[in-house]
Amino acid sequence: MFFPRPDYTAMSDEKLMSLIAKKDTKAFSSLYDRYSVKMLFFFTRMYNGNNEKAQDAVQDLFMKLVDFPERFDVSRKFSSWFYSVAANMCKNEYRRYDNKKADQIDEEFLSVDSLGTEELFDLSNFRDDLYQALASLSYEHRESFILRYANDFSVKEIAAIVNCPEGTAKSRIFYTLKFLSRKLAIYNPKQEKDHET
Repeated sequence: MFFPRPDYTAMSDEKLMSLIAKKDTKAFSSLYDRYSVKMLFFFTRMYNGNNEKAQDAVQDLFMKLVDFPERFDVSRKFSSWFYSVAANMCKNEYRRYDNKKADQIDEEFLSVDSLGTEELFDLSNFRDDLYQALASLSYEHRESFILRYANDFSVKEIAAIVNCPEGTAKSRIFYTLKFLSRKLAIYNPKQEKDHET
């Protein structure tokens, strides 16, 4: 009797995890293909643009899946659980090295569409000021900001990832945006004028 080959690309993350727990290497490869680039992006931002360190972290993260698949909380959405594992790895790294530097976040995290044509030439200064502003934020505020604007997680998902109430996650994002808006007001002439009046 002929049995069709399973289509791993059509399976949910949660189904793939159940197969990984049974040592299915194709399920692991499929999940790796789905998340490796996303996780590299996340770790690179959280580790101040250190790509080599981020690549090591991605490998460590996926090794945790292979070595301890039973740790997956089946009551949670896989992506939220996976990012929470990654976030905890970052927290441990920050504690270990007491790294207080700003995350080197690309300008895509903040829309520059609001900048007029004549202001775009000053984008380099904008980036420098953005990085400096982020450097003065707490790890928790930067983390929430990255998860929201780099990874497009909802407030509810961020709360699950960082293990805090939704109100706290929402507050962190709001505070960060307000803080950056104030610090970078010079790049928005209308806002700067409003701020002066």
